[in-house]
Amino acid sequence: MPNGERMRKIYIPESKDRTADVVVVGGGIVGTATAFWLSREGLDTIVVEARDGLSTLTTAASAECFRAQFTEPAIAPLAKESIEFFENFAEMVGLPGWDIGLKQQGYLFITDDEAMIPELEDAVRQHHSLGVTDSEVLTGEEVRARFPFISPKVVGATFRQRDGWLSVHELTQGFAKGSSARFFVKTKVTD
Repeated sequence: MPNGERMRKIYIPESKDRTADVVVVGGGIVGTATAFWLSREGLDTIVVEARDGLSTLTTAASAECFRAQFTEPAIAPLAKESIEFFENFAEMVGLPGWDIGLKQQGYLFITDDEAMIPELEDAVRQHHSLGVTDSEVLTGEEVRARFPFISPKVVGATFRQRDGWLSVHELTQGFAKGSSARFFVKTKVTD
């Protein structure tokens, strides 16, 4: 419970002014982050959420993991930039000390098939070519030296120390609290 009660909800009282430059429907991580960036650009933004709080539907079911180990040219740089943002989240949203529960204990992709080792090596070469230069290939022995609980059947892995997980609830709440957007919870969008 980094920032207080785990399921604390931001409740914004009803406002008479229901006009805005942009209306975002949904108060999960995507809607709240969108509202943060729109309001940061000076747009008057409203978020409408049907449920009684933010991050209570699909965001709450997230695995909360993040990684930059992608081989797709459109994804790897975005993932790397997102991780850099998470590392500086409190300052970026103007909430000194805000804790999103960031844990960077790394991310392993393991194999027990020797024939897969060239693919792991190729993946790391691709990571490096896309700017993710701190991913590495590990032998089975190197994996077990760092993670003794890994099966002796594992013959190799890719690893990146700065990958990990965080609290999507605290991330969502931080985006909301750090934005100038107005939030309407328990509010349905109708025609």
